[in-house]
Amino acid sequence: MGSLASVREPVVISANSTRHLTNPSLSLSEVRSRLGVQYIVSGSLRTAGVAMQLHIELTATDNEVVLWGSNYDVIQPSNFDQHGAIATRIVATLVPQLRRAELRQAQRKAVTSLTAYELLMRAREDMLAMTRESLLSAEALLTRAIAVDPEYQAVQLAMANCLSLRVGQRLSDNVQRDTARLQSIIQSAVSADPYNGAALAMFGHSKAIHSQQFDAAITLIEQATMQSPNDAEAMLWGVPTLAYTEHADAAIQRGERALALSPEDPFRFRYEHFLSAANYMAGQYESAISWGEKCQERNSNYLSNLCMTAAAYSAAGHQAPARALGRTILQLDPTFRVRERIAHFPFRARETRIIYADHLINSGLPE
Repeated sequence: MGSLASVREPVVISANSTRHLTNPSLSLSEVRSRLGVQYIVSGSLRTAGVAMQLHIELTATDNEVVLWGSNYDVIQPSNFDQHGAIATRIVATLVPQLRRAELRQAQRKAVTSLTAYELLMRAREDMLAMTRESLLSAEALLTRAIAVDPEYQAVQLAMANCLSLRVGQRLSDNVQRDTARLQSIIQSAVSADPYNGAALAMFGHSKAIHSQQFDAAITLIEQATMQSPNDAEAMLWGVPTLAYTEHADAAIQRGERALALSPEDPFRFRYEHFLSAANYMAGQYESAISWGEKCQERNSNYLSNLCMTAAAYSAAGHQAPARALGRTILQLDPTFRVRERIAHFPFRARETRIIYADHLINSGLPE
């Protein structure tokens, strides 16, 4: 229960309120009526010696349909760390299933009748396409969600993420305005809740990527880790900052940890891109290529990943695929010029910027 409650979405009813509802004759509709919940997570435990099998189910309370179920085979835990690892593993697979169920419901409703959470689910789905139209649609949904619930931090952070994608994809009509807006949104979120690890890490990421305030960024990343060591987003946003400030090995470890915490995240391609960047910075070019290719398979429009993967191909001496990606980049952004962008590359060391620029130029991208 504690691990599930630590996730910012959805809202979880306290165990103190559910402990007395274990009577098997009690129907889910009665539970829904008494607690006002839309879903029930239940489980059973079978043991045989030191072996244990957990069966977990996610059930909708309105129609008692089982939306998802899974078995977990584990060795009987002997300490609290093992208990925590099992709980984290369950939450990592259960929460994405719950969000998918919420999205399916939201897609059947008119936009005007959606709650802030349902608008958030719809906006996240739009953001995945990463086109000008899909990002504008996501922004419109998030704007409506903020009007419905101005204090909902997850919506604020999603709006900042949407703006960041638009800037990164070079789809913004006013980069300075959108960058300032996303930074303001994140800073407000951190001010409202200084213990929100994801907000802290995103703030650090923004300072590193958009302002090149690397020392401040690292401090925020460290605070995020302390506040939310088991939050995938808090782990994720710190990966590029560490990579681009010459802490590539720590970045790789952090990226792998983030992916383990959220293996079914719809934005998994971003985890893979950040791991590609971390491996590139570590000089592990083949690994960088592997992660970049995985990211591209999931999202072929991710411009930042295409650039990083092309650079990794070039660094590894694979000129044909490097130049193929170079052509793809120019199809997405015909105005791309390496020398124009070198000052904005988020690498702390100037020498690294120059090397990265050379790798891009060797990929066939115009100077």
